[in-house]
Amino acid sequence: QCALVIAALCALWARPAPPGTAAQRKRIVELVDATPNDALAPFAQRLDKSYIFSPDGQAAVAYKVRLGVAVASGDPLGAEGSREAAVRAYLQAADANGWRVAVLGAGEDWAAWWKAQESLRAVPIGRDVVIDVETFSMEGRAFRNLRQAVQRSHNFGVTTKIYDERKLPAALRQTLRETVESSKRNPHRGFSMILDALLEEEHVGTKIAVAFDRDGKVAGFQRFALADRGREISQDLPWRVPGAPNGVDERLTFDMIEWAKRHGARRVSLCFAAFPELFEAKPERGFDRFGYWAAHRLDPLIKLESLYRYLRKFHALGKQRYAVLRLRDALPVVVAMLTLEFGLRRTRRRERRGWRRLAHRDAHASNVTLPL
Repeated sequence: QCALVIAALCALWARPAPPGTAAQRKRIVELVDATPNDALAPFAQRLDKSYIFSPDGQAAVAYKVRLGVAVASGDPLGAEGSREAAVRAYLQAADANGWRVAVLGAGEDWAAWWKAQESLRAVPIGRDVVIDVETFSMEGRAFRNLRQAVQRSHNFGVTTKIYDERKLPAALRQTLRETVESSKRNPHRGFSMILDALLEEEHVGTKIAVAFDRDGKVAGFQRFALADRGREISQDLPWRVPGAPNGVDERLTFDMIEWAKRHGARRVSLCFAAFPELFEAKPERGFDRFGYWAAHRLDPLIKLESLYRYLRKFHALGKQRYAVLRLRDALPVVVAMLTLEFGLRRTRRRERRGWRRLAHRDAHASNVTLPL
């Protein structure tokens, strides 16, 4: 029996995929820059992800293998006419390496494509929160709470400034790091909806919006990543100093939308709203009631409800996102997805050293079978 357990564990953990090489990541940056209308596209640039490209190199799938599951991150990137070829290359690689197939964060169109494949199912997990920059306004009764939050920040003397992450002044960068380190939140978690290397110089085009109180001290900050040549701006997790004036988060987001208007962006995508229906009202049906109960009991760990309350003020819930999987693989797939999004990670120093070493490792040196 012990031998069977060991064999099963080995089967689950065998043949991981190497992270993308420096050349692959450079190409991914180019494909993200060419991908429109996809709020999750910038997060394909995480340094711990692997990549499979279409034969013509014009599209790619970002993914990571966990527990023998090749979890694709959102939709394929790049040229629309090449994306299906990239997905089929990903499926071929999964088959060659014995990986289960799953997708975390598939958009509505691609969820329909996945459902058309044999035995795959698409389960809704939440909605994008997308601001149309050109038409956005805080006027009207619906935006009263948002207006009040932004106005409170002005009353407290809060000011904001937006920086290129790679060009942060050294003293400010250190202060923001201390803000993150003093938080109880894990800055290294995430997979499909959070970027990594926070406050480092790894990612091109990322912006840091910083709020200062009336004394010039940092009150909070938010990071934003760009796609589609700057026309698509996606928010990473917000960070707030304990005791900071009320309205800091809303003010930072509002000022980033104003910045986006001035710089020709079309959309600002805020943090993903996971299972928003669970926080609207207590449902009547049994399974939905269980989901409602579980979401509220687990919220001290995953902080979804407070994030939803913040996002609701913008009245911008958009299209559904889905998890795609085969029902027979549900247990390992769900565990893989949860540990990818919420699992503990190495400390920043070890993580960066490992990423730099792995980033330059030639994928062909591994025993994983990947398409050229």
